[in-house]
Amino acid sequence: MHKRIAQLRRLRAGRTPAARTYRGAAMVEMAIVLVLLLSLLFGVIEYGWILFKMGQINQAARHGARTAVRPAADDDEVADAVEVIMNSSTLSRAKTDYRLTIYPSTDVEVGEPVQVYVELDYSTIKLIGFVPTPPVLHGRATMSKEGP
Repeated sequence: MHKRIAQLRRLRAGRTPAARTYRGAAMVEMAIVLVLLLSLLFGVIEYGWILFKMGQINQAARHGARTAVRPAADDDEVADAVEVIMNSSTLSRAKTDYRLTIYPSTDVEVGEPVQVYVELDYSTIKLIGFVPTPPVLHGRATMSKEGP
């Protein structure tokens, strides 16, 4: 009878070898699940960051295209317009060294398309960096040249 009471007390206190085994298994399972959940969380954060920066680059390309299609616009004005948006997006040329292409140029006939292409190496703005990411982010906008 005395042994039975001692066993019940140990069982209630969780001091049996079986209880320790279950707690150890739960810790191992938690460690595995935690690694997977943290990897998933950081992957979502990284890809959200990529989409956010791609939106900013596309906005800069659209602003450059809107500037390029004006009747008296030149390539320097387009570069300045893109630079303004990139600076406000913390993607200045000093930090990221993005590339700007205006094709064919701003001196085309009325109604002809003008394309502004902004390209940025993702390695210069990488956030976490342990998930697969694209090497280059780019934005492109095409608009027709306006006339007087």
